[in-house]
Amino acid sequence: MEGTVSLQKSTMANLELMQDNIESYSRRSCLRIHGIPVEEKEENEKPLSILEGCYKEMDLTFDPQEIARVHRVGQEYIDRVTGKKVKSLIVKFKSWKSREKFYRARPRTYVNGKKKPGRPLFLVSVDLTKRRYNLLRSAMGMMNQNSNIKFIFADINCSLAIKINEESLKYFNTKQELNSILSKY
Repeated sequence: MEGTVSLQKSTMANLELMQDNIESYSRRSCLRIHGIPVEEKEENEKPLSILEGCYKEMDLTFDPQEIARVHRVGQEYIDRVTGKKVKSLIVKFKSWKSREKFYRARPRTYVNGKKKPGRPLFLVSVDLTKRRYNLLRSAMGMMNQNSNIKFIFADINCSLAIKINEESLKYFNTKQELNSILSKY
């Protein structure tokens, strides 16, 4: 009976991982923009205009034909630095090339694992599934306990990676893979 239960748990874990991979693949054309204040009356807000302002801020040419959808997502929260109400914006691009251009031009708080001085007006991130986001947060917590790790991040393809040293980049998709990588360093 115990063997059957462990086989069922293993099968469920594999199915959940497969489903997460499918969901993550469907999110590859999306990016999230964080730190944009919310209008007093949300019905007056024009998300496409907000996105156009982000393009201008990054010195990019805005073409609305590149955008499939843009809208607010998640819950409002108070930004700790500005004290304003903010809510993330999600952008679905029509092409990978458009998404990549926007993502690569994003304002950055870190460069080569080191925090830059100052604070950008907004942040751009990949659209991770809840499971991958939680795994990334967990990995970042473990990073503090291991001095060999340079940094942990989600790459442009929504894959999770650990930079061990200048040459070594390891990808992980489960907590077991993460623990296996960390045990070697």
